[in-house]
Amino acid sequence: FPCLVAVAALSVAFDTVRGLTGYFGGAVFLTIWASVLLLSIYPSKNSGSFIANPDKDVLGMSTTLTSIVTEIKEQHRDYREQVYFGLTVKNRNIIEEPVRWEGIEWTMNGMFPRILWMGGSFIFMIASGLIFFRFDPAREPRKKADALVRAQTSYRVQEINIIFPVVQKYITPMFSLQRWYRFKTMFIVEMKKMVKDTAWWWFLGMAILIVVCAVSPFDIMREWLLPTAWIWPLFVWSKLGMRVSGHFRNRRSNPDAQYDSLFMQVLWVMGVLVTMAAGSGAAARFILAGDWPTLFAWIICAGFIPSLSFVLSIWTASSYVFEGTYVLLWLVGSVSKQPLLDFMGTLQDSIAVQNPFLYFIWTIALITFAAVGKQRLLEK
Repeated sequence: FPCLVAVAALSVAFDTVRGLTGYFGGAVFLTIWASVLLLSIYPSKNSGSFIANPDKDVLGMSTTLTSIVTEIKEQHRDYREQVYFGLTVKNRNIIEEPVRWEGIEWTMNGMFPRILWMGGSFIFMIASGLIFFRFDPAREPRKKADALVRAQTSYRVQEINIIFPVVQKYITPMFSLQRWYRFKTMFIVEMKKMVKDTAWWWFLGMAILIVVCAVSPFDIMREWLLPTAWIWPLFVWSKLGMRVSGHFRNRRSNPDAQYDSLFMQVLWVMGVLVTMAAGSGAAARFILAGDWPTLFAWIICAGFIPSLSFVLSIWTASSYVFEGTYVLLWLVGSVSKQPLLDFMGTLQDSIAVQNPFLYFIWTIALITFAAVGKQRLLEK
């Protein structure tokens, strides 16, 4: 419950504090979440245990795990291995008999850190409410205030009956100079729009990650820096997917509806290029090292990520589904190092079991489901 209160307090703060409602706020929240996760599971100094100090444990795992581990070692005194939890799998001595756990025996010392975190969250939430301006134009920046006033102004629109002439349409061949010209024009326009809507610090962060991947030791780059580079564009992929979803859902009022067949292709190519750009430092290292299987996995991943974003955005009309699904896959496959879900190819084990071919098939399936979802929206 204190963990839920802390998340609610952060949600209130990120919706009310100026500057934390956009992509910067998403990046800050992701950083805070990762830091809290590390604090909750990182062992204390000289503790001899993998369990964190309860005072630093926001998620509340240390109290529960301490009780479980104590019960395991009391019932199996000959067990000398560590007790692993979560998504980590170790092929070591395994206790085959079930262990009965009666639950936590709560004491005041155990409850005090939880009460402290909950009280701090309430104070944080109240402080966020005190600086909430309630959309008062006098308290907002001038540009934002002008936009707010315009949004609150209503205009009466008269209905006008317009008779449109019947225009005969011709189907353009799939591969033609006219289609290529339209694709190129739309691509340039959409790319400029994406660059304009993205903060400068995001490009700076991606440039730093590219350089760090290019100069770091190979093993560190492959196992840790490449996953970091491919979590950075999370909200860009999410936004591209929602633009595709919004385009087809609002097709009737969309002036660009005549380019339906090209719109998703343009944004998908943009998503692939963003993925390749973020991981370009790692790709250069793979080429120089002659690691062609990993480079092949890298290419497959560049198509898999935007395809996942598009299919989830089209079918759910929400960016949160993709963001949550991708972060979960990223944590399990790339951070927890589970070969089956390592869609980035950062582990030798995942290359050995032909994971890239598996995710190549998944990419084709996701593109197919996205096309089916698009057609479903067009027929509504």
